[in-house]
Amino acid sequence: MTKRAFIVWIFVCHSCCHLMAQSAERIDSIAVLNQKSWDYQNGGNYDSSIYLAKQAAALSYQINSFEQMATANQYIGESYMRLHVRDSALKYLNRALVISKQNGLSGFEAGAYNSLANVDLNSNQYERALKNFIRSAHIYDSLNNKIGLLKALSNIGNVEYRLDHLDKAVDYAMQSKKLALADNYTSGVGYAHKLLGWIYRKKGMVDDALAQYDSALHIYESLGSRRDIAEVALSTANALFDKEDYRSAIRYYSQSLKASRSLQYGPFIPYAYSGLAYSHHAIKNNQWALAYADSLEKVSTSVNVNLLLDAYDLKSAIWEDLADYRQALAFKKKFQTLSDSLKTVENRQAIDDAEAKYQNDIKQREIDQLKQEKTLRESRSKIIWVAVAGGLVLIVVITVLLINRFIIINRSSRLLEIERMRNSIARDLHDDIGSALSSINIMSKVALQDVQPEAAQENFKRIGDQSSKVMESMSDIVWSINPENDSVEKLISKMREFAVEILEPTNVQLDFHTLEHLSFTFDASQRKNLFLIYKEAINNAAKYSNCKTVQVLILSEGKQLTLSIKDDGVGFDVDKVKRGNGLNNMTQRASALNGNLQIHSQVGQGTSITLIVPTT
Repeated sequence: MTKRAFIVWIFVCHSCCHLMAQSAERIDSIAVLNQKSWDYQNGGNYDSSIYLAKQAAALSYQINSFEQMATANQYIGESYMRLHVRDSALKYLNRALVISKQNGLSGFEAGAYNSLANVDLNSNQYERALKNFIRSAHIYDSLNNKIGLLKALSNIGNVEYRLDHLDKAVDYAMQSKKLALADNYTSGVGYAHKLLGWIYRKKGMVDDALAQYDSALHIYESLGSRRDIAEVALSTANALFDKEDYRSAIRYYSQSLKASRSLQYGPFIPYAYSGLAYSHHAIKNNQWALAYADSLEKVSTSVNVNLLLDAYDLKSAIWEDLADYRQALAFKKKFQTLSDSLKTVENRQAIDDAEAKYQNDIKQREIDQLKQEKTLRESRSKIIWVAVAGGLVLIVVITVLLINRFIIINRSSRLLEIERMRNSIARDLHDDIGSALSSINIMSKVALQDVQPEAAQENFKRIGDQSSKVMESMSDIVWSINPENDSVEKLISKMREFAVEILEPTNVQLDFHTLEHLSFTFDASQRKNLFLIYKEAINNAAKYSNCKTVQVLILSEGKQLTLSIKDDGVGFDVDKVKRGNGLNNMTQRASALNGNLQIHSQVGQGTSITLIVPTT
């Protein structure tokens, strides 16, 4: 290596290393942005989370870092989901799903399915949510990703809770909690406690629900997760309200309201106002109840229009307690008007919910069936492993016997093929070459006895013609049995060369057309018969048709080959012309090929010969 080449090599290596280092640095910086986005999301600061994740996504697109790209899009979608912006959440989560699938990122794919299911869950589309949660669980299970699996199990439990399948919901929540404890995944333990609290409250086990909420609240306070604090405090307050412990309920409603305001998270605020208004009204603290009812009236429609009914109902009851019956009647009328307008919507929704429950019931049966099938597969696999050793031995024995049988059959088939070829060659030698040699022998004797030079010259000419035919027949036989000519290309080339040799001296134009890719296989006998039919047709066109153009077309469609030879010569009357050896030979060879030979001709309109042959 010269000094200059060495310097260039060093420069190239240095440049490559520099580019790799820069790429690694950019990936690290994108990962930092995604981590900060995740931290903001956990803290309930969703706008900041979206802002940083969008920066990470833009940078990851520049360097094709697909993992960071999928992560950023998922974080954006999840934050929009928390803000209840459904369309944007679906847009970015579906984008994360596509990136994950296209680049084989199974873990990210499972995460995208999980988040998409949560979006459906927030929209009460339980069937779709359940389907996506199950997809997520299957992928996490196949990857042995315990944290991902426990999240999916918790979410399936949440769907079962909403469908009132409470025992199943408890089972999934317990499975999730067990996995979270085993992996020391604190956030997962907190979610399991929260979910169990919801389930126990729905089952009427309020004290058990409060115990679960208390455990969840301690965990979320230690993690600083303000959104979860707001949610669990609200759930705790609702359970205390069920127990008519209104003053304790007010304390937790206030805690939920404070946490929601601190992170500017709107969805929980109307529920906190509603709980505070009802609790203060229950202890006859009507001024505070009226104040919270006013706040509820202002913000309720942004989350749930049914909360506006609560506001009207509360204010009517409060004004009645304050003996202002005119105000009480006014809000009662508002309540009744809104209630009537919502009934039509509720009836329609009830039908949709009934349909959704029916579909979800079908899905649940499918889940149960899958579990049973999994158990059955596991038991079968044990039996299979016991039988594997014997099965392998049996397979080896059968394989040896089959190979031996194949060798014997192949050898026998080869011998039969050779025998058929020998018989064919012998028949050709006897029929064609033997006949020609016999003619040469007779004409030679006649020429020797003929004293007239002109007659002798004519006999020698005939001898020459017969010799040429013998050589041509020998050439055809040798060509047909030569294995090097087995390919389609060699057959087509032979046919083209023959036509050129015959037609060019007679100034006949040849149009020879084939498809670019012909696919068929013939043995030596079939190849010979096909070529001889073609050869006879070309010879007839050259000798008798007085044509200017011969068109040859070879097509292979499906499992059949079509050979077409057309000329623009004088033609003949097929019914009147006596069929000679040439036409009869063509017909016999077509029959040997199991083919169909069609000859069409009219005087003055040329001749068309079409051969259709089945192929393998």
